[in-house]
Amino acid sequence: MNAFTFFCGYILLTHCAHASSQHLICKHVENVFESSESESADELPKGDCNDVIKAGKRGPRGFQGPPGPTGPPGMVGMINEQLQQELQNIKDQLKCSGGVIVDRICYKLPRRVGVKLSYDEAERMCIFHGGVLAQLPTEESYNAVVTYTKRMFSIDIDNKERDFMRIWLSSTFQDNQVQLRNGRRGYASWFPSYPSQHVNNNRMGIHLPIKPEAPAHQVGMFNIDRGYAGDIFAICEFSLDENI
Repeated sequence: MNAFTFFCGYILLTHCAHASSQHLICKHVENVFESSESESADELPKGDCNDVIKAGKRGPRGFQGPPGPTGPPGMVGMINEQLQQELQNIKDQLKCSGGVIVDRICYKLPRRVGVKLSYDEAERMCIFHGGVLAQLPTEESYNAVVTYTKRMFSIDIDNKERDFMRIWLSSTFQDNQVQLRNGRRGYASWFPSYPSQHVNNNRMGIHLPIKPEAPAHQVGMFNIDRGYAGDIFAICEFSLDENI
């Protein structure tokens, strides 16, 4: 080995040992002057020391992709939703204490159920209590009100000995059908021999027996003149979205 080759090898080894901020190619001394044309530019040369490679400058941020599909609701969210529903049910029951709830409507008899009223008096009584005279848009609301009213009248001290009761409704009988306050068609389950076709019989009510042994068919809706002065009582409705 001549002096020139020894000197170059020494310089290269010294640089490899202290490489920290430079990119060097480390090779055996006897190969340092050999051509590298046959080496692939994509391959890192193999040497006796580790090359130090700095990361390049970060490129620009790419475009944001479209949102992914909505995942299933989390367990915590489901529990919170159930708790909120239970809390709402409790609030509704407190608002409708002593009444019955159907479709977020509270149906409730006035505090004293045994008060006989004309139709106009029944309307005014419900307004006084913060509601309106009840109407029955569905079969579910009809069945709930009938069951509730029979139970309340059966425990009323002043009227528990009666055979039947009747209550006013705010729906009307027009064009041979029951109509609600908004003009839509309401539910009808008629008492025997009704509806009456008399032109003045356009106000609605429910006839229901009080005694448990009463025939099942002796319950249903009737239409009558609003000026009728018999023993008919009021049942009111309240929206649970408002204060009762």
